[in-house]
Amino acid sequence: MTYLSSSSTKTSALTGTSLSSLFDDLFGTVTGTESANTLEAKSFFFSKVDGLGGNDTIRGGGLLDVLIGGAGVDTVAYDNVHCAVTVDLAKTGWQFTGGGLLDKLSGFENIIGSKYNDTLYGTSGDNRINGGAGKDKMIGRDGNDYYSVDNVGDKVIELANEGTADIVLASVDYILPENVERLAMFGTAIRGTGNAADNLIRGNALDNIITGGGGFDQVYGDLGADTFVFNYANGTDITKVHDFVSGVDTAALKGSIFGLSAGALDADYIVFTSTGAVAPDGTNTLSTTSSHGQFIFDRYHSLWWDADGSGSGKAVLVGNFGATTLDIDDFVVI
Repeated sequence: MTYLSSSSTKTSALTGTSLSSLFDDLFGTVTGTESANTLEAKSFFFSKVDGLGGNDTIRGGGLLDVLIGGAGVDTVAYDNVHCAVTVDLAKTGWQFTGGGLLDKLSGFENIIGSKYNDTLYGTSGDNRINGGAGKDKMIGRDGNDYYSVDNVGDKVIELANEGTADIVLASVDYILPENVERLAMFGTAIRGTGNAADNLIRGNALDNIITGGGGFDQVYGDLGADTFVFNYANGTDITKVHDFVSGVDTAALKGSIFGLSAGALDADYIVFTSTGAVAPDGTNTLSTTSSHGQFIFDRYHSLWWDADGSGSGKAVLVGNFGATTLDIDDFVVI
């Protein structure tokens, strides 16, 4: 249900058509219901908007606004203002939000910014922060926060121990910043890259290029012919691809890490076995005779790198492909 101040409950002791109209232009009170509402105040000078119950979306409109989310999961939106805003959902008193606007907020979990370069702060709980257009700075604080990123200039800031499942939903190519655990790509986003932590990364319907980064990363390409980049050979920074499609997707091996030249992977540099497996500690019991490094794709669909081939050194785990069996044409060196 949508309410504007011109058709909503107003608090006024004045009577008479002209005086009432003038009062509504300057002052207004909008009150929602116990259901979900979209509320917007149009009074020029002062507005009070109270969402009551339900999951409400509330927009101010005056120079001075008191905006109350009430019960439910509520969103305060500044997509109707004509300036950049700085808004802190955790601040209980009056705050200058930008462009001469002075707001007092309470009871909001989520925020939508303007089309300009905003700075938006969350609370100690779980927040959804959408900066809108522009190069926005978004700071979620504690809780598991959800950020919408649609500009390469957007900046997401999370400190250590502020949540365990923060997620960025990106419509542009994006590299996860520190302390953000998850990345989901949509729209025209092509490249998604993780950070040093354990990440969950999901692509979209396009041909994505996904790089897990450090940590134990779990990735999904979803639709499209996706490329998954493997650029670690230390046994601790590992990427698991859950939905690799042989003959469609590509496993890209970083040549500078494995000492290989860019191009197709030479068959002499990989061993496929449907019955054998490398021991969990990296001991290679398979029959390999090469004196140079080799990849091993074992019966558990795990990809290992044995830097000295038939030598005494142990192999290190590079990645895993779930239940999918790969062949040499699925690999490329970059």
